[in-house]
Amino acid sequence: MKVPKNTILIKKYENRRLYNVNEKKYISLENVRDIIKSGKDIKVVEKKTGKDITRVILMQVLMDMSPEKLNSFPIQFLKFLITSPAPLINDYFKNFFGNQMELYMKNRDKYLSSLNSMKTNFMGSNDMFNNPFSSFFKSVNTFGFDDVEDIEPVDTSEDEPEVNDKSDEDGEDEIDEIKQMMAKLAEKMDKLEKKKK
Repeated sequence: MKVPKNTILIKKYENRRLYNVNEKKYISLENVRDIIKSGKDIKVVEKKTGKDITRVILMQVLMDMSPEKLNSFPIQFLKFLITSPAPLINDYFKNFFGNQMELYMKNRDKYLSSLNSMKTNFMGSNDMFNNPFSSFFKSVNTFGFDDVEDIEPVDTSEDEPEVNDKSDEDGEDEIDEIKQMMAKLAEKMDKLEKKKK
């Protein structure tokens, strides 16, 4: 099986265990998450069939390791994914979503660049009495980074999910429902991609 040079090949066995072919050892979903966070690419295939199930595993990592991130998806968007035909979903992600993501990243970089420029121009002193801008930039740093240039996503995977007024059972049912929906979506996208090949 041909795999790009810097890609880690993972095989999923029938007993659901994952095997890192590069390092010749069994791994967990947590290990998969750590590989992705380190910046490496992965390819996950079923041992028996050779079917590429990378998307399914990545969604499983998201749902099992960082379920709180699913709160970012509006209910209306999830309904759109479930009810829309596959070609429309593919068109949305390849065109509209990609363009919007690119636009967001460009604007984010410009914003951070402007903020850093302000810091350089106005932060002559850390003494809030001598420099009125110091308190502003100190408040920026309370968001989880020490330098505006070195902003990285904050890992909240270990944090407990926020407690809602609803009971724990309602929350678990909702997460299970979302997991099922996302898994079905991943399978549909894989089938469509396989048909194209």
